[in-house]
Amino acid sequence: MSARLKDELRHVGVGFMLGLMGLVFGIFWAVYLTVNHESIHCRLLRAETISIEEKFVLNSGAGEAGGAGHEGHAAAADHSAHSGHAPASEPVAAHDQTGHSGHTDHSGHAGHEPEAVVPAVDARLDEINLMRGELDKIKQDMAKSASAAGHHGSPEMATAHGRLAKGHVHAMGLGILTIAVSMLLAFVPASPRAKTFAAACVGTGGLFYPLSWILMGMRTTALGSTGAEASVLPMVGLSVILVGLGLLLALVYTVRWLLKG
Repeated sequence: MSARLKDELRHVGVGFMLGLMGLVFGIFWAVYLTVNHESIHCRLLRAETISIEEKFVLNSGAGEAGGAGHEGHAAAADHSAHSGHAPASEPVAAHDQTGHSGHTDHSGHAGHEPEAVVPAVDARLDEINLMRGELDKIKQDMAKSASAAGHHGSPEMATAHGRLAKGHVHAMGLGILTIAVSMLLAFVPASPRAKTFAAACVGTGGLFYPLSWILMGMRTTALGSTGAEASVLPMVGLSVILVGLGLLLALVYTVRWLLKG
């Protein structure tokens, strides 16, 4: 091998290194998915269960807040009706009907207060017990679906496993692409810095893109398909920009080399 060829290959050496790292990572990730499939599935299922429980808690909290506000208005109205203080529009009439300082109204208030509060508390407890029963039923259905042979359970679970597998596919494909582009850059006429920059762009983007798919898959059951996509969107955008920039530079150098003859 001539000294000039060695120098040219050294200029794109970062591309070869990043491409090989992508290939090694893709092989390692495929082996990891195969060996630890059950543990990964349990982790995704646990995240999905926690997400469902949080949604139930939020819905329950919103319902209780609305019920508390309604009961507060009802209690205020009941208090204004029984405390001896007449509404602003009829102060004199209320005083004339009682004839006293409100002793009769206070006794009526004491007599009617238990009937107004206790049924509301019982209804709220029944609602909480009903929601707990629904949550337990959902958990049982999820466990049955997860235990079924060859079935991942919910659509989010199947999507999560598919995204994790795509991490291996993209790592292998982009690793080979990085090595090929680096080899091409070694033989086209361009400055050493330009070759190094183009090879590094393709290699770096080729590493980050598979990682974004793996992170997306790990977050799918907890955040949902759309939420997981949004959480890794900056990483995906950066990876696509880097790979696209490296490929564009390689294409420009190749076309210029071919046109020069």
